[in-house]
Amino acid sequence: MSAPKEKSLFNKLLPSDFDGKDYLDLNQDVRDANMDPLKHYLNYGWKENRLYKKPFSICRKESEPRNSAKKSVLIHIGLGRCGTSSLQFALHSCRENFSKAKVFYPKTMNGQTAHHELAPHMPDEIRRACEYWNEISEEFEVGDYEMLLLSSEMFAECPDALLNHISVLFEKYEVKIFFFGKAQQRLLPSIYSHWSSVGVGFRSFRSFYNLTKNEWNFTRILQRWSDKFGIHNICCQILREGDDSLEIFAKVFSQQTKYLLTSNKIEIRFNESLPRVETNILKIFDQLSHPLSFHKTFPGWDRIEQDVRDRNTWLRSRLLTMIRYTGNTFPRHSRSLLNINDRQEIHSFYYNSNQEFHKIYLGGQSCDWFSKL
Repeated sequence: MSAPKEKSLFNKLLPSDFDGKDYLDLNQDVRDANMDPLKHYLNYGWKENRLYKKPFSICRKESEPRNSAKKSVLIHIGLGRCGTSSLQFALHSCRENFSKAKVFYPKTMNGQTAHHELAPHMPDEIRRACEYWNEISEEFEVGDYEMLLLSSEMFAECPDALLNHISVLFEKYEVKIFFFGKAQQRLLPSIYSHWSSVGVGFRSFRSFYNLTKNEWNFTRILQRWSDKFGIHNICCQILREGDDSLEIFAKVFSQQTKYLLTSNKIEIRFNESLPRVETNILKIFDQLSHPLSFHKTFPGWDRIEQDVRDRNTWLRSRLLTMIRYTGNTFPRHSRSLLNINDRQEIHSFYYNSNQEFHKIYLGGQSCDWFSKL
C-alpha cells in the first residue's frame, strides 16, 4: 500500500519541466557527489527549494548575423528592495548558458552573485577595484564573447574616480546602462527597515532620510552615467512590484540587445520587506529617548559594541532578530514608517526631481509615484 502512495507523492513533487542536466549544473554539491539528480530532488531538493532549471534561456535574434557582431557592455544598476538580488542570482545561475551565447557574466571575487566589489565606496579599495575591472576587460577582450554583462546595486554610487576609469576602459565599446527602481516614497522605508535588520544603523528614519535623499535621487544617479556614456544609452524601468524584475529585465534586455532573453517560470528567491510588526516595533524603538532601557526587559541588552558609529545599531539588529525567532507566523507584508508630515516632505522633495526624471529618462511617460502607500 505504501509504494503507490510514495510514487504518487513523488509524481506530485516532480515539476513537469524538471531538467536533470540543469539541476546538476545549478547544484555543484550534487554533481560532485555523483548523485542521481532526479532522486536527489525528490528526496532533498524540493524541501531545500533548489533550482531545477535555468532561470533564463537566451538565443541570438535571427536578424543579427554572427559575423557582424561588435563587442558591447551592459551594466545593470540595481537598487535595493527592487528584486535586484533575485535578478543577480538568476544571472549568476545562468553563467554557462550565457557563455554559450557569447555573453560574459564574470565570476565575483567574494563568491556572491552580484558585482559589488567593482564599485566600492571606500577610497582605499578603489585601486583594487580598478585592477579587477582591468582583469575582466582583458578576459572579455581575448575571449570569444560579444557582450559583457555586469550587475550591482553599488553602481548607483560609483565613485567619480572609478567611473572615469570605467569610461576610459570601455571607450571603444557600445555601453548600455540598465536602471531599475521603484517610487522613492515606497522604496525608502523598505530600504531603511532592511538595513536596520542587518545591522546598518541609523538613529531614526529621519536621520536615514536626510543622509540618503541625494543618493536615491534617480536623476542624480543617471546623470553621472549619461555624462560618460550618452543619454541615448540609458535604459530605465520603474518596477511596480519587485518580484517581476526577471520578466521585465528579460523584456528590456531583448529590446535593447541583439539577443532574445526568456525568463523561465520558476520559483527563486525574492527580496521581501520586513513584516508589519517588525517595522512598527522598529519605529517605536527609534522614538525612545533612552533605548538602553531595553536591557531591563530583555536579558543581555546591556551589552553594547562601543566601537560602532551608531551605538543603537547593535540593539536594533538584536531586537529584529529576536522578533524573527519568536514569531514566524507574521505576514510578510510591509507598512510605511512615514507619518503624514514625512510623506508630504518627501513628496515635496522628490516631486520636481521625478518630473525631471520622467522628462529626461522616461520620455515624458507619466508615473504615479505616491500611490498604494
